[in-house]
Amino acid sequence: MIYATDYGAVFNGSSDDTAALQTAIDAAHTLGEPLVLPGRSAVISRSLDLRGRMVQIYGTIGKTEIRALTRGMTMINAEDAEDVLYSPFLIEGVNLNGDSRAKYGIRIRNRHHSELRNVLIAYCSEANVWEQDTWISLRSNCRSFGSNIGWQLEGSNFDSAFYNCYIAGCRRTQWLLNDNGSLLNGSNSLLFSNCGATDATGSGMEVNGHVVVNLQSCYWGENCDGPTVVNNGGTVVFEGGTVSFGWKPSSYLALPIGGETILEASCQINGQDFGSIERLTFLTPAQIAAGSGTLRLDDAKGYMITGGDQILAGDPIGYGAQRQVFVPRLGRQYQPIANNAAITTTNPTANSIRVTCGAVNGGNPIIGVVAPLSLDYRLGEPFYLLLVYRSSKPLQVRIDAAPLGAPVAMLSFPPASTVVATHVKVDAPIPAAPAGAVFEILMPGAGANDFVEVVECYLADSTMAKKGVATVNRIVKC
Repeated sequence: MIYATDYGAVFNGSSDDTAALQTAIDAAHTLGEPLVLPGRSAVISRSLDLRGRMVQIYGTIGKTEIRALTRGMTMINAEDAEDVLYSPFLIEGVNLNGDSRAKYGIRIRNRHHSELRNVLIAYCSEANVWEQDTWISLRSNCRSFGSNIGWQLEGSNFDSAFYNCYIAGCRRTQWLLNDNGSLLNGSNSLLFSNCGATDATGSGMEVNGHVVVNLQSCYWGENCDGPTVVNNGGTVVFEGGTVSFGWKPSSYLALPIGGETILEASCQINGQDFGSIERLTFLTPAQIAAGSGTLRLDDAKGYMITGGDQILAGDPIGYGAQRQVFVPRLGRQYQPIANNAAITTTNPTANSIRVTCGAVNGGNPIIGVVAPLSLDYRLGEPFYLLLVYRSSKPLQVRIDAAPLGAPVAMLSFPPASTVVATHVKVDAPIPAAPAGAVFEILMPGAGANDFVEVVECYLADSTMAKKGVATVNRIVKC
């Protein structure tokens, strides 16, 4: 074991200790001895070079600090040019303070089986930590805050694990997971356990490309101004834990631009001040047209604002196996219906139906679709309705005693949407309906060229939802 102070490092918070610390690091590598740093503050003006050096560096938790002096610097450079399969290093109990001068706290590349333990990194202008091609690595009990990006995994960071690591207060995103590594398998098999991302102006996590990450018992998204997850092509799985959204109007749970975002294993969804169903996802018209990813809520218990007739842009909710619950699932399984209006029927996609109004030939013109209603639902339990649709005017979703007959229940009133939208309704129980009752999606007051298009529809009660049949499971009305 060697000591940095024996190589001239003074750690007085003002003298430049760069040269002395580098000499100590080189000696630790050459001698194969751990390097011990005192529990005080050192300042550096250039990068500490860990390239090609297999070293163990130990500080005193909460007391050993290395602070940056030079604007734009990288504080620790561990970017090796050559890929060596076993190239570990360890840093434990050290605070890296960029002091709003350093661009990066630590950059790591082509280093495998490396460890960061009890390390705090803060106040670097671009990213506190940047890693690429660093597979089979371990990060435990680390904290990052006050940067543009809290922790950046640039690519080929697969089979790496993060335990009890927490990021807050970063401007763009807390965790950035990209697919720009040198290997084709990207950043898959990433594990986050008991980690967190909260209290920030940016997003909780941004995922780009072929990334597969499992987050187990994590605490994500609370008090973040941006989305909890921005997913552009990866697979993001929350198992258990708590996922929050709705801190601000811009705090969507997910931007499912691509890939799949899954909440399962009794993951709790916590809607904050603006945490309504319509803020589960957000997509732009261009993203909808290009084809989006999905958000799947599998056995996820949600606490959020459910009132009103809320819609999500696009068709972002992931579906399970095709099932027919209380009504047909696919639009093509519905029949067109009209009152005092000529209609034409088309199938814009293989699974959808579109009813278009032609000439109106009487009062109270109505167009829409109708399907049989199964009466095998539990009285007294709330229903779950999910409708993927387009329409030129507002709609009525209702149960009638007969086609266009007396209403038994008015379930919801989806607003007009000329682009594909998803309407989610969690509401009061469905009353008893007579034999022969039907489920209808209608447009009253239809005029020439008005249309109703149904892509998919689910109607289930809470019992069915708990068994995984409905697409939005166990949402609690609040």
